[in-house]
Amino acid sequence: MKKLFKHFKSSVGFTLIELLIVIAILGVLSAVVLVAINPVEQLAKTRDSGRIETVSSIGHAIQQYYTTQSSLPVVATWNTAIQTSGDVATNVTLPSGASHACTTNAKSFGGGSVCYNIAGNGTDFTVWTNLESGASNVRAGGGAACGSGTYPMVVYDSSAGKAGLVCAAAGSAISTGGTLN
Repeated sequence: MKKLFKHFKSSVGFTLIELLIVIAILGVLSAVVLVAINPVEQLAKTRDSGRIETVSSIGHAIQQYYTTQSSLPVVATWNTAIQTSGDVATNVTLPSGASHACTTNAKSFGGGSVCYNIAGNGTDFTVWTNLESGASNVRAGGGAACGSGTYPMVVYDSSAGKAGLVCAAAGSAISTGGTLN
């Protein structure tokens, strides 16, 4: 019987070369997955979603303020006016991280700035802030990234009655009636 089993050489375990190959393959696969997932971009998209929701809420609150007060809030105190009137919660939070929103009419909302502009007709307005993710950049540009000197912004346009994305220069006032992506 011993003679019969002598011809079968049993090997238990892996060789060092086989283990190194498996480790190398796992390393390459994990690198590919990390590049595909891109956690930094995912976090930026999450913050952008919060910004879009906040700007939309503030735009609706200003429209509600206009309905009840028969006038738009004054530019100098617009954030306080809509909070005091109860049209927007006092604890509105805007994710921080982006920094090109505007230079005038900016008001802080829990970590970021939101901008407000009244149109020449006195009844239309825009509210906006900037975005930071690469996906928002492409979406704001209508399928192509924003050009040099412009940044992706989320804009609530009262004349359209909705929020959308646009490419705009840093610090510029965004007027009503533009194309929202």
